[in-house]
Amino acid sequence: MITRNLFKKIWLKLNPTYRKINRIEAQLENMKNNLLYLPEGIKSLKMTVSHKNVNLIFHSAVNDPIFHEKVNRFRNHLYDQTSKEHLDRYIKKAMIMPKFNIEFPPQIKIPLNSNLFSDEDLIVLANHEEILNDLRKVYEKKYGRSEIPIHLHAHYYKCGMIYIPDRIIESTRDSVAIDGGAWVGDTAIMLNNYYFSKIHCFEPEPTAFEILKNNINKIHTNEQFTLYNKGLGEKSGSIDFYTGLGYLGNASSAVVKEKGTKKSIEIMTIDDLVSNIKERIGLIKIDVEGFEEQVLKGAEKTIIRDKPILLCAAYHEDQSPGQVFRIMDYLTSLNLSYKYIFRGMQPDSWFNLEYDLICYIDN
Repeated sequence: MITRNLFKKIWLKLNPTYRKINRIEAQLENMKNNLLYLPEGIKSLKMTVSHKNVNLIFHSAVNDPIFHEKVNRFRNHLYDQTSKEHLDRYIKKAMIMPKFNIEFPPQIKIPLNSNLFSDEDLIVLANHEEILNDLRKVYEKKYGRSEIPIHLHAHYYKCGMIYIPDRIIESTRDSVAIDGGAWVGDTAIMLNNYYFSKIHCFEPEPTAFEILKNNINKIHTNEQFTLYNKGLGEKSGSIDFYTGLGYLGNASSAVVKEKGTKKSIEIMTIDDLVSNIKERIGLIKIDVEGFEEQVLKGAEKTIIRDKPILLCAAYHEDQSPGQVFRIMDYLTSLNLSYKYIFRGMQPDSWFNLEYDLICYIDN
C-alpha cells in the first residue's frame, strides 16, 4: 500500500524542479575539485559560463553605438567604487570570454590573473565548503532538511542584504516583504531571518510552486508567509508564460518564447497587492527571468510611497537585452535618492550570472 508520505516522496523524486535541485547540489559537490582549495601555483579555475548572456552583451557592445554611453550612465549612478569594479568585471567577462554556439553552457578555464575575480571572490572560493557547511548547519537547525538548496547568492550574500547598513535593515522591522520569483523558497527562508511581519511570495511555475508550498509548510512560523501561484508584472491580468526553457528544461519566462511550452498565467501588480495592505512595504526582491523591469513599473506607487529596499536581478541579458540599463534609468527617473550597489554574488558557479542591483535610501 502506498502511503501519502511515500507518494509525496515519489512525486518529488520524479518532478523536474526536484531533479534540478539535486543537479545543483551535485554541481556544488563536484566543484570541490576546482574551487574549494586553491593549491599553491594553480593557474586557472574551471567555471560554467552562460554563453548566451556573454554573446548578447558582446553583440550589444559591438553593434549598439551608444552601448558605452549606457554603461557610463549606469556606472555614474553607482554608490561605491566596489560596485563600479563589479560592473567593469561584468562587461569585461562578456568581452573576453570565448564565444560558443553550442546548446549547453560550457565550462571554461578562467586564469586567476585575469582580474575577473575580486579579492572577496577569491577568499570566498578558498573557503567555499566551510562557508556552505556552516550555512547548512544554521538552516537545518532552524528549519530541518528540505528541498531548498543552500547556496551563496541567497544564503551567504543574502541577495545583497549583507551590503546594506544595519540601521537601514532595522528600519524595516515589522514591515512587509515581497518575494517576486520565490522559486522553491530559497530566498523566502532567507528573508524569514529578518523581522518582517509578513512575506508575500510569488511563483508562477506550477511545479516550483508546489515545492515552495511544501517547504514553507515545514516552517513552524509559516503563518508569516502568503503564497501566490501567479506572476508579477506591470499590469494585472493574464499573459503567456513559457516553461521548459533552459538547458535543464525547467526554467520559465514571460519574455523568452523559443522552444518553450506556452501557458497562460495570472499576473498582478505589486501596487494592486499593496492596495489591500495597511503596513509599510519594507523590501521588494525581484528575480523573474528578464521581467524585472515590468515588475518594478507595476510597483511604482509602492516604491514612491514606502521607499522599500529593492533587491533586483540585473543579469538576464539573454532574456531581456539592455534591461539592466533601463532599470537604472527608470529608478533614477523617480528622483527618490536611492543608493545603488551592483554586485556579483555567485562566484562559485555560473561565472557571469547572479549580478544584482541593491537599492536603499539612507535618510
